Amino acid sequence: MGGCGCGPCATSSRALRGDPAARKLLELDGAPVVLQIGGWLPNIVGPSDVRRLKERLQPSMLATNAAVKTCDKLSAGERSAWEVWFAAWSVWYATPEPWLFGAANEYDETLVYEAQLAAWQEQLRQKCTVPGPIVQDNTTLDLSGLKWVAAAVIVGSLAYTVRTVLK
Repeated sequence: MGGCGCGPCATSSRALRGDPAARKLLELDGAPVVLQIGGWLPNIVGPSDVRRLKERLQPSMLATNAAVKTCDKLSAGERSAWEVWFAAWSVWYATPEPWLFGAANEYDETLVYEAQLAAWQEQLRQKCTVPGPIVQDNTTLDLSGLKWVAAAVIVGSLAYTVRTVLK
């Protein structure tokens, strides 16, 4: 769950998870897509990390929502699109974080919301004043599949070592 499940939301989400076709679509759309590998060990994301990210974004979401409500220069379509997107964020924000399993996926989805909010704010600043914290688009692909490969290599090495010692 998260995002709208279709269109740009789903494309961004799939691109963040490493889908090359979605990444290409975003590149064609002009969105910067950067591959980033951070350190040797995979980052472990817990439920508190997801909640912290949601809490960091919420003031910007509320400030941008207030700007949309007071801006007279927005078309009805833009205002309606924002309302649908903000409603999806509100549901996502209120959704309890999963225990440990699934937290990384939820974190990725929240990063997609962050990137989309940055795009909304950029678009709105052309017509309106957006008070409050301005979000920067930090869209990166984190190759999180590497952590599972690394874990499999470690488990395989340990199993081989134990087998060798027990012989």
